[in-house]
Amino acid sequence: MSLSRAKPSQVSIHADLTSIMSTFDQILERLDESAKEVSGGPKEDVVADLYEVERHLRQAQRRLKRAIDYLETS
Repeated sequence: MSLSRAKPSQVSIHADLTSIMSTFDQILERLDESAKEVSGGPKEDVVADLYEVERHLRQAQRRLKRAIDYLETS
């Protein structure tokens, strides 16, 4: 016997994705703070890696925003 999951509503998906956007904002802020703390110290080479991670997360955030916008218009 298989149990099928109810298909989530578009409102629920939108709420989940919006929550993820908020989490992205928090992560990006913490990442920036970490990079600033490390900058100028003995582990300066880590700063470039942190900013590279930030760049990728911002790209993911933009794509997620496009998906949210699409859900709002369809």
